[in-house]
Amino acid sequence: ACGPQLIKSVKFNEATIDEELQRWEEVDEVDTILVDGSAGGEGVAFDWSLLNAAIERTGVRKPIVLAGGLTPENVGGAIRAVRPWAVDVSSGVERERGVKDTGLIEAFCRAVREADAG
Repeated sequence: ACGPQLIKSVKFNEATIDEELQRWEEVDEVDTILVDGSAGGEGVAFDWSLLNAAIERTGVRKPIVLAGGLTPENVGGAIRAVRPWAVDVSSGVERERGVKDTGLIEAFCRAVREADAG
């Protein structure tokens, strides 16, 4: 199979993120942990440096997918802060709700490549 078989999505909460990361790190069936700034689909960003600190504290080794409020303008900083396995975007590349913008998608991908290279 290509890529992860089971991705567990967790909502970022500074008070509980360590516990969440440790819990899902120990579940063999979970291949990857997606950390979102909200319940999903709401475009809510969070302080990515806090997630990075939690990853370092807990020693999580599973791949991390970063989601929540990512845009062409901030995805580079998010990648540099967390060094995730992947990023997830939806509303951050929409010109209006539900309508993707090709220019924003291209800008997002460019920002990802630049951050990933450096």
